[in-house]
Amino acid sequence: MKLRFETTSTYFSHYHYTQTVQRRTVGIHTAASAKEEEFDIYACNRNLGGASFSLGLKHCYLSAKKGNTTVNSASFSSTQQGTPDMAPDHASAVCTKVGTMTMARFQQMAKQFEECGKYSVTSNNCCSCTYKVLQLNGITPPDTVCGANMGVGIPTTKK
Repeated sequence: MKLRFETTSTYFSHYHYTQTVQRRTVGIHTAASAKEEEFDIYACNRNLGGASFSLGLKHCYLSAKKGNTTVNSASFSSTQQGTPDMAPDHASAVCTKVGTMTMARFQQMAKQFEECGKYSVTSNNCCSCTYKVLQLNGITPPDTVCGANMGVGIPTTKK
C-alpha cells in the first residue's frame, strides 16, 4: 500500500493505492491555510461629540471598512481606550485610507489604544493616541490626524 499527497492552492488530493486499484479523495484545506479577508483601514476625524456644528474641535479614530460599510473602529478618550468609536459614520467625518489588513490585525491595533496612557486634552488626546498607534504599526499618520485640533498633542517633530 502506498500513500501520496498533492496540494494546490485550495484543494488537497489523497491517492490511496491498494494492489492495482487507485482511489482518490479530494478535500479542502483547513481554515488556517485560507487567506483571511482584508479590510480598508482609515484614519479619521469628526466633530467632537458628533455634533452637527463644531467649535473646531475634532475627535480622531481608526475605522475598518468593507466598501462603504464600517465594520469596526477604535478610539481613545478620557473614559474609553481602544473601544469602537461612538459615531464613526457621522456626517462630519473626514477619513484618509492608510492601508488594508485583516480584522485580527486591526483588533491588535485597537488594543494598542489601551497603551496610550492617561488622557490629557493638551498632550495625550484622541489624535495623539491615533498618531502613536499608526506610527507603532509603520503607518505614516495622515493630515486628518496630524492637522486635527491644530496639531495639539501631536509631536512637533514628526517621524
